[in-house]
Amino acid sequence: MNAYSPTSRAANPEEVSFQVDRSSLSNYKQGLSPELDSKSPMGTRRRVDDYMVREDEDEGDDDINSLAMLTDPMIKFDFEGETILYVKDSRGVTPSSQKFIGRLERLAKKLSAINNEMREEEPESLWKRCYYSLKDYLTPLSKRPRHHRINKVVVSLNSCSELDDEGIKALTAFIATMERLTHLEFEVKNTGATDQSLAFMSSLLGQLKLLTYFYVDFSGCQITNEGLYILANTLKEKVNIQEVWLRFSWCKDEAISNEGLTAISKSLEHCTQLRVLLLEFNGQSQIASKGLSSVMTAVQKSASIRKLYLYFERSQASDNFLTYAGETLPKLKRLEVFGLNLSNSNYITAKGVEKLEKGLQAAGSIRHGLYLYLGGVLGMVEREKMKKNMDALSASRKLKAYVMELE
Repeated sequence: MNAYSPTSRAANPEEVSFQVDRSSLSNYKQGLSPELDSKSPMGTRRRVDDYMVREDEDEGDDDINSLAMLTDPMIKFDFEGETILYVKDSRGVTPSSQKFIGRLERLAKKLSAINNEMREEEPESLWKRCYYSLKDYLTPLSKRPRHHRINKVVVSLNSCSELDDEGIKALTAFIATMERLTHLEFEVKNTGATDQSLAFMSSLLGQLKLLTYFYVDFSGCQITNEGLYILANTLKEKVNIQEVWLRFSWCKDEAISNEGLTAISKSLEHCTQLRVLLLEFNGQSQIASKGLSSVMTAVQKSASIRKLYLYFERSQASDNFLTYAGETLPKLKRLEVFGLNLSNSNYITAKGVEKLEKGLQAAGSIRHGLYLYLGGVLGMVEREKMKKNMDALSASRKLKAYVMELE
């Protein structure tokens, strides 16, 4: 029996949403048929087998692993409609016991087994690939298991004091079963994550074949160049990725340097569809002009970039980088938005800022947004001059968004 076949089909399955109540879950635990209330205007009722994964008897029948019940007292798994999953905390800490992690790992194994059963052999020709793509598109949403309907996952577990590599390993294994993800946001700021966690994240990235939006935030964690090398090796294979947001600010011991940033930059050269890039490495004082210049080289080679944000407060960037940026910006013919934060970078002078200004003046495609943060790097006279020039540029371009912070 196919556990995922509906007992009835709605006219438009995408308009159907469902809610499992607690009494129904209790009935399911006792082996009774659960009830599922439909919010569809047609009053469609369906099986909930695809929502539920029962624990093996030898592991104890007091737990039911379920996408509907996967909420720990300190971690919430919330669904928005049929396609979006939010993972967030409510108390700022995560469970220290292995029970929750074990439950998540077992669920991931079961969902992976479902994926393996449903996965068809690789088509032998282009026409077969087209056929299976069309077949997949026409398959009613209601016939897919729930984890196959999810195309967006947002993880927000910031400042969870007990979240470590083991917890992130279980979480990434669970997310990896959602093979149709196109959008992933993963925030674990100020946790116990290390390079090992970034390795698990990199493995997850490699498994999500349809992903086009990738956002990670490991700020305040124990990340070094070694973790970035691993991430870079996976990123270079994501040739169809369109948006990449990488935040590694204020990482402990300031262990990220030019080498790590250069590795990330070189991997992005392979992302020929890249349209949006944000690199935020604030507080990493070992990053200098060499690493930052490698970023400008990468986006120039990708040629498709539309929005570029480079946030490197307290770096060792010098006039050399600003000169190179000024030369490169006019060559980015599709660039519409540019953001730069080099606040409190002590090796920048008015000479370098002047080169940047000239580049911005010549970069006629920047018409949607300009964000400049250069506080603490210029004297009073230079600040007034630059503000006047950039204000004039904003007015002439009629920029939709403009921010200038020089104090």
